[in-house]
Amino acid sequence: VESILVAVLLLGAGTIRFAAAGRHVSVELYSVIPEILGTVDLTELPKGTNVILKIRGLSYDTEYISEFHQQQWCPSPASGLVGSFKTNSDGKGILQAKLDTDLSEIGSISVRRPSDSQVEACGNVSP
Repeated sequence: VESILVAVLLLGAGTIRFAAAGRHVSVELYSVIPEILGTVDLTELPKGTNVILKIRGLSYDTEYISEFHQQQWCPSPASGLVGSFKTNSDGKGILQAKLDTDLSEIGSISVRRPSDSQVEACGNVSP
C-alpha cells in the first residue's frame, strides 16, 4: 500500500491508497482544520467510475455537492459533478454515484455547499 500526502492550498490534504493494481482508490478528505472529515472510495468500472463518499463534521441538515477535478487541487475548476447529498442532524453525509468518467481522469474530489464556492473538504486522487 502506497501513501502519498499532498498539500492543498488553504484546504488541507488528501492521502491516497491504491489497491488491486490501481483499480480501486480510497481518498481521505480533509478540511482547513487538520482533521479527517471522510473518505471517498473510487472503483474503476469497464465504463466509468463508482464513487462512495462518506463524510462527517459538516453543518447539520445542509445540502452539499461533491465535484471532481482533473487537477490535483480542489480550487481548480471542477470537471464535473459527482452528486449532491444532505447531511443528517449529526453533520454526516453519504453519497453514492456512478460517473461516466474514467478513474484516470480524476485528480481530486471536493465537497462544498451549492450556494457558494467555498470548498469544505478536499482529497487528491492521482499521485
